[in-house]
Order: sequence, then C-alpha cells, then structure tokens
Amino acid sequence: LVILSIMRFQFTLLILFLNMGLSNTFGQEVGIDETVTTKELFKSGNYRGALREYELKLTKDPGNLEYKHKIGVCHLYINDDKTKSIPYLKEVVENDPLNIQAIFDLGRAYHLALDFDNAIGQFETFIEQASEELEKENAERQIEMCNNGKTLIKYPLDVTFENLGRF
Repeated sequence: LVILSIMRFQFTLLILFLNMGLSNTFGQEVGIDETVTTKELFKSGNYRGALREYELKLTKDPGNLEYKHKIGVCHLYINDDKTKSIPYLKEVVENDPLNIQAIFDLGRAYHLALDFDNAIGQFETFIEQASEELEKENAERQIEMCNNGKTLIKYPLDVTFENLGRF
C-alpha cells in the first residue's frame, strides 16, 4: 500500500512537470523574433513570416521592386493560392526586364496557375538572357513540364476513386 501511494505520487509529479514544460513550450505566442531580419526569414525558408515582413515594408516603400519580387516568391512557396504571385512578379519583369530571376519566377507562377503558354514564353525569354548552361537546362526542363501539362489537360483521364472499406 505504501509502495502504491509512492508510485502514485511520483506519477503525479511526472505529469505535473510534463504539463508545465509543454505549456511553456507550446504556450508561447507564434511570431517573428525581433532580431531576425526579413532576409534571414526568406533565406531560411520561413516564407510566411518573410511575406508578412515584406508586405509591411512594401507599404512604406510601394515602388520597391525587390520587395515585390520577394513577395511574389513567397507566394510561390507557401501553401496558398500561387496565382497571388503573378501580379507582383509581372510588375517586376515589366519594370526590370533584365531581372532574369524574376522572369524565371514569373514562368513558374504561370506554370503553377496552369497558364502554360505564358509560362513557356517566360522560360524562353529566360533562356535567351541566361548565361549559365545549367540555368538554361533548368528552364528547358520547365518548358518540357509545361508541354506535358498541356497534353495532360488536353487529354484528361476519367478516374474515379472508390472507398474499399474501413480499416
């Protein structure tokens, strides 16, 4: 009986300490560390946090093409509507036609929006301006994927899914 009460007391203490540790870990407000810069957020892959910060910066400097480019790229990488990136990237390309990275990113945005013809046009422009062979090969692969997408949409498969039962 004494051993059982000691074990119950130890178990209660264990649950209490675990609860305190988890509440401190998960009870913190999810936000952006004040010391982390927007570029660091972007570079580390925190595109949602970087998007928030770049949008704030864009309100203070609405003509900044770098911010618009980064916002467009963030929209490409977050799990959201990819077409939101198109207006930002399109404006960057229109105002800075030598920004080949923006041209490539706009091609990707069109590709993800299933606008394959515009995507191919952007990738072809990128190939004309790119200097490195690896970049050109990557764009050629993107064009190949766009052509595959056009074929798949042109000839859709009639597929149905059937639930075979519960586990």
